Amino acid sequence: ETWRRTVDALRAATDHGKCADVRLSYEFKPTDVVSRFAVVPSTGAALALVRDVDRARRFGLTLDLGHLLAAGENPAQSAEAVASAGALFGFQMGDAHSRLG
Repeated sequence: ETWRRTVDALRAATDHGKCADVRLSYEFKPTDVVSRFAVVPSTGAALALVRDVDRARRFGLTLDLGHLLAAGENPAQSAEAVASAGALFGFQMGDAHSRLG
């Protein structure tokens, strides 16, 4: 139910007349002690979201270096996967305060 509602809301936003010339970019955040539960906690889930929203070149992803590290992902591999899907709209590097290990 939550996934379907998320997809429907993002489709509605992307399809809204006022967004005709706008590309919407989603930035996933992994589950942590503050958020407690994330609908889209990883690059894989974010790519599934892009697939399900199905608005090529209008809906994509912004990857956040800190979120990738917090999710235990390899940022280069995640960026390659999203870029290969044609969905890399941005990459944020300014607030990566995560530590590995």
